[in-house]
Amino acid sequence: MKKVLFGITILLLSSVAYAQQDAQWSLNAFNRLSTNPGVAGSNNAICANLLGRNQWVQFDGRPATYQFSVHGPLSQIGVPIGLGLTVSQDQIGRSTSLGSRVAVAYQKGLGPGTIGIGVAGGIISYKLGAFSAGEAIDDPANDPTIPVTAITSVKGDFDLGVYYKIPNQLYVGFSSTHLNQADLDVVYEVKRHYYIIAGYEKIIGANLVLKPNVWVKSDAASAQIDINLLAELNNMIVGGVSYRYQDAIVLMGGVKMPLGPGNAKLMYAYDINTSQLRSYNSGSHEILLGYCFNLNNPADLAKHVNPRFMHAE
Repeated sequence: MKKVLFGITILLLSSVAYAQQDAQWSLNAFNRLSTNPGVAGSNNAICANLLGRNQWVQFDGRPATYQFSVHGPLSQIGVPIGLGLTVSQDQIGRSTSLGSRVAVAYQKGLGPGTIGIGVAGGIISYKLGAFSAGEAIDDPANDPTIPVTAITSVKGDFDLGVYYKIPNQLYVGFSSTHLNQADLDVVYEVKRHYYIIAGYEKIIGANLVLKPNVWVKSDAASAQIDINLLAELNNMIVGGVSYRYQDAIVLMGGVKMPLGPGNAKLMYAYDINTSQLRSYNSGSHEILLGYCFNLNNPADLAKHVNPRFMHAE
């Protein structure tokens, strides 16, 4: 049984190696900076997120992903630039990917909203642990593709993104990650990924806001589509559902509240598999803890923005 599970894990690693490689997330609406550097500085706040995801619980070698991100504007000192930082780790079986990128975005008013054009640069590293003879289906001594010592590679990594936002109304973005398609010299070449994101806010009555949004990820060979509907009650209680095409139904919930000089949020998502993998796991868990430190901007005081809305990022 151990070797059977190992074999399935290798197949999953192969799909990661030669198809989509970026980490899977369900709380995408709250995690836009990770794939689009144009988001950096798009809020009048310094926003930070800490995420963790445990995918396919009870599956041997399942993915475990962690990420920290922070971004904010330099508009307070008269510079129309936003800065951001994303640090992530993704582990699948014996493989571990580490990434760190700094984002810089030019933010400019356009019509009723703001457009951000951003670039990100950093490093990506990949480590594949060694296997012993008892763990592999084939004997590592006779199969050169099975590492008997750990292999590590580190390369540069670059992203590009455009993001347009009308506060409390809508947002849309297009971005590409891994522009240089770094060759990690171990298992695979990092493939370029493309993202399209879009969301809209609709006020229902005095205390309810509906927030439908869509998240599309593609490596030009295959695509993943998430269709989401979030509802926010009293600017505090958040709930929603998402459908990931041919993969999962996701239930989401959380709370948002004022805390000190800003706003805090705690979100949770549970994935229910609809693919053939549902027989081998009991779902996926994801949690997000975020905080936005509001920046006082006297120029904004004359706009009379409705105080019941908080920052989404």
